[in-house]
Amino acid sequence: AEAIPLLERALSLDPDLHQARFGLAIAYARTGNRVAASREATNLLTRLPAGAPQRPEVERLLGALR
Repeated sequence: AEAIPLLERALSLDPDLHQARFGLAIAYARTGNRVAASREATNLLTRLPAGAPQRPEVERLLGALR
């Protein structure tokens, strides 16, 4: 939970900082905020290129949140 404001701040400075967005999704999931976690993971998927090697991990997170 302590990481959430820091990650949000990082994303306010650079919205394309994908690692921070994934970390934020994980942080939200760990605090039980599944809606926010899903929102951030979905947002990340829209920002990642189609062939990005990170996509399966983000999709796995989304699947776990459903």
